[in-house]
Amino acid sequence: MYRLDASGTRTFCALIDSVEDGYQKIFNPPYLSLTIEHIGEAKLDPYRLAVLYSFCHYRLQEGDLVQCPEMCFAVIDDRRDKKDYSSAIIVPYMYRLADMGIDEMSIRQEGDRFVSWNVSLQREHTEFANDWLENIRQQGFLAQLARGNTDAPHDDDKEDD
Repeated sequence: MYRLDASGTRTFCALIDSVEDGYQKIFNPPYLSLTIEHIGEAKLDPYRLAVLYSFCHYRLQEGDLVQCPEMCFAVIDDRRDKKDYSSAIIVPYMYRLADMGIDEMSIRQEGDRFVSWNVSLQREHTEFANDWLENIRQQGFLAQLARGNTDAPHDDDKEDD
């Protein structure tokens, strides 16, 4: 099972550390807002119970919010302090790009347990997640978070041309 690299883990942890009441939205014009949601828990073998998160850019297309993209992650967070990134295990398991009709699960979940995985697809999800998290960092989402830009007006709900 593949997990985020050190850089992706640092960015991911900084983002989830901002989540309050299971939800965080970060505004960073001109980019689409980044929505982070705690979506549940599931047993992740060979580890243990993992906390599940969704990271998503939403945009409005023909009156519907669509994921552009969305990724879901299983997280085992054993950090004793917020900077102890080596103690966080973050495993991407879902990728969705709604406007392209892509909806991929690389680790299959049944109830509160992950039961099987597609190794090559899960590796692709991990590679994409590392690249996406680097883009999120470079685009300034962490800086916006530090500024408290989590409740500003946004353009997510404007129709695409």
